[in-house]
Amino acid sequence: MSSPGGSRRASPRRLFVEPGRLLGRVYFYTSSIEKYLQARLVFDRHGLTVDYFKSKTEPYDEDYAGTTPDLLTKAISQITGRIGSGHPVFVEDTSLRLEALSEPLRDYPGMHVKDWFAATSFEDCDSALRAAGGDRTAVVKSDIALKIPGLDRPVLFHGETAGRVADGPPAFVVNPQYPWLTPETFNGWFVPDSCGQPLGALPLEEALGHDFRVRAFEHLIDRLEEYAAALNLPPAAYRRKRPLAKQGEEADSLFSTPYGNPAPALLVVGRTCAGKTTFAEHVSAQHGLKYIEASAVVRSLGVERLPADDPDGFAFAMRALDQLGHDIVAREIVRRYGDQLDGPFVVSGLRDVEELRSMRELVPRVKVVLVEASERTRFERHVLRARAGAELTIGEFRARDSRQDAFGLLPVVEDLADIRILNEGRVEEYRHQVDAVIGDRGSEPGVDMRAHPRHGPEHHQLYRCLKILQQAGVPLQCDEIEARSAELGAVSIRHNNANKVLRAVPALAQRLDPANGNASQQDSARVRYAITGPGATYLSLLDGRGDRFTSQNADD
Repeated sequence: MSSPGGSRRASPRRLFVEPGRLLGRVYFYTSSIEKYLQARLVFDRHGLTVDYFKSKTEPYDEDYAGTTPDLLTKAISQITGRIGSGHPVFVEDTSLRLEALSEPLRDYPGMHVKDWFAATSFEDCDSALRAAGGDRTAVVKSDIALKIPGLDRPVLFHGETAGRVADGPPAFVVNPQYPWLTPETFNGWFVPDSCGQPLGALPLEEALGHDFRVRAFEHLIDRLEEYAAALNLPPAAYRRKRPLAKQGEEADSLFSTPYGNPAPALLVVGRTCAGKTTFAEHVSAQHGLKYIEASAVVRSLGVERLPADDPDGFAFAMRALDQLGHDIVAREIVRRYGDQLDGPFVVSGLRDVEELRSMRELVPRVKVVLVEASERTRFERHVLRARAGAELTIGEFRARDSRQDAFGLLPVVEDLADIRILNEGRVEEYRHQVDAVIGDRGSEPGVDMRAHPRHGPEHHQLYRCLKILQQAGVPLQCDEIEARSAELGAVSIRHNNANKVLRAVPALAQRLDPANGNASQQDSARVRYAITGPGATYLSLLDGRGDRFTSQNADD
């Protein structure tokens, strides 16, 4: 759960993704697509799916005569009377307390906030607060009622955020990717405590940490996790009762988009701030793909986190792979989400060639999408994103890239990608590129739907060096690699070039002699390398590319 005011990213909860009895469809009954999209994002990050029960009119009669629990209890009763009670369903109501205009036991505008906001300009609100003494304190509240089949009463949850009314009207536009971050609701006027701008103007991760509705959603998710645990109690912990009454018909999901056969299965790879997360969140929100974040899987592994682990988790992730196997993330994804991987899904953030091999073996239809951007563009995005602990200099940023490269996949992913996107433009242009990938349209600028290695096997120096090491079965000096490359009849690989390409991929080729920054050319010729397991995996993956690899010539 996000701590109040924090921005720690949630991870999938074990009981929502482990094999066993899983919760069925959970419905959010609302007429607000913005509320649903926010709920979907929060639920997805915890490993749970929420479905949208579309309501063309207001979902229930908003009777403000009583309290918020009274309103929600009546609302749940009306809704279950219309749709039946076969699935868990919940509703949400937002209220507001403006301290200067409220009484000790009565909030203003309270539950009337939607009507009040529609009829009140920022200038009207500002004048009223000044006339009442100038106290701009505000508390925004979210209340949820959950109906569980077989339970007569709704289960209630509450979240709230304290802050103040901004000093001036909003000066930002709606976030098209996350439309609940908008100036068109009270989110445009409300500045949470410890924030310097309105909730609707905050970056996504910071906004989630301060959002009143997210806090209510997470209390709801906590309870659903408890229900998931109850579903998996051992036989000795319960006795069987008669079956419940016949369940009601399932409503169509908002994003039940028909796909061809097979459904899209995408592995999105790229360097920091290239656009991986934006790609995955866009195809999840707009095209209905199940979004699985590889780093969240890593964080959930049962490996002890040590004080020496760096804030970004590189050391922790590397130790987890060393202890559990370099394909552990892929195996965990298939184990946890197995039955969902028959449908459309996207995985972001794989960093190891063994993970890629395992995903290709276990889900053969997967395609690798490489998202690229220049170092300058990525660094500018990184600075603008300004996460806590973010690198502030280009040198620090390059060091971060080097730590990512150490996992092995990123330095060679160009050779293994099925689709490539060059993401150098505005986010709107990038979304069009992403849509082109989902629609299998190769005509979009910057999108290559049939990516291939730059060189074929006769001219690919890294491939040939690793092949020579693999065939030798023993470590070789660079001058020995040069000699064997000439014996194979192809263009000879100079020993200094062999040293250069192998030194760049330490995860694929182990250097057995200590590095010497003042080594002469003769010394570099005697440097020895041995192919690693990931190096052999890389060769296997490249050989498996068929004519996308073998048809390339020296001019490619």
